[in-house]
Amino acid sequence: MKTRLTKPLFVPLIAGLLGTGMFFTACNNTKDSKDVADQQNADKFDNKADDNNPQNGTDANRSPNKLEEHDADFVSKAANMDLAEIYVSQQALSRAANANVKSIAQMMIDDHTKTSAQIKELAGKYNISLPTSPSDDDIKNWKGLLDKKGKDFDKDYVDWLVKTHKDAVDDFGAYSKKDDNQPEVRQWAANTLPALTHHLEMSQKLQDQLK
Repeated sequence: MKTRLTKPLFVPLIAGLLGTGMFFTACNNTKDSKDVADQQNADKFDNKADDNNPQNGTDANRSPNKLEEHDADFVSKAANMDLAEIYVSQQALSRAANANVKSIAQMMIDDHTKTSAQIKELAGKYNISLPTSPSDDDIKNWKGLLDKKGKDFDKDYVDWLVKTHKDAVDDFGAYSKKDDNQPEVRQWAANTLPALTHHLEMSQKLQDQLK
């Protein structure tokens, strides 16, 4: 089943915050946005487990289409990846010197904005909490990158793209192959995997060019 694309509600907000520098400040809040979302999801599933307790006289049988906590974790992680790719790639448009680097940055923004819209739709359908800013781990991964401009930025940005998309291809590939994962989310992961693979291949080619 393919997920219908909808216009992402948070993209205009990100654009506005990028213009004021507030988004990066938000990334440095003491509370990790992804951790908060994951805890909220965990709490929801704890409550469901209580509701499904046979001692309460409710039906504890699990439907094969039911979303489980590991599915919510995957959706949250995918949403976090999009936030990071969009934010850093927005920075690349003004910091990069190489025209091809700027071009791939725009592709990342466009494509990850589309998947962000799809994730929001899935999250709304299954009541999944999502992060609102990149995780602390992501901020550590790009530490120093946003202090650079020109050729130095180009190389490090493309290296970062290769690393993040290798991880994404592995995660989406593994999730899409497990039959016990929620069918609609699993199909979405399978449908998204070719674009992520394309991103990785394009990033690797550009990485070779910049050596």
